Amino acid sequence: MVTMDIFAQELSVTQHLEDFDLVVQQVEENYAGFSSKVTNYNDSSYKAHKADLRNQVELGKRDGADAAAEYLAWFADNHLYMFNNGYNMSQQYLPARKQLTDHLNMDYKPKKQACKVTDKTFLIRFPSCRGNDPNIGWIEESIELYKQSGCANLIIDLRGNSGGQDQFYKP
Repeated sequence: MVTMDIFAQELSVTQHLEDFDLVVQQVEENYAGFSSKVTNYNDSSYKAHKADLRNQVELGKRDGADAAAEYLAWFADNHLYMFNNGYNMSQQYLPARKQLTDHLNMDYKPKKQACKVTDKTFLIRFPSCRGNDPNIGWIEESIELYKQSGCANLIIDLRGNSGGQDQFYKP
């Protein structure tokens, strides 16, 4: 995951290029899946896509973060993306087959919940970890309710949860 605050200030084309090049460099040097995603079979396609995106930034047609978001989406890895202000910028560029839509095919439609189910057991249900419902504040409140409940057992119900924001595990 790459996190940038692209809206903090206006950037020059040179700064946008630096941002894009930094993301590319980090991926090429540090992404564990790089050698399995970029192979002899698709190396020329990868290089052409990277060059096209960089050219769009260089010509001022695109900002560096947006180009980097599309660059990261090329890998079609739902753990490699550009993140800004709670928004996964790369998601829009993923091929439809790779977008996180499995949850749409499920019949199970849980609602968030945090409550005692018995005198000894507390339930926290997370139908999503995408950041909107529930959000991180609700999760923190739910954990505090559990701590205050005096229950020895905790059930964390993740059925139907297709994942989402990494920071949800922290509380």
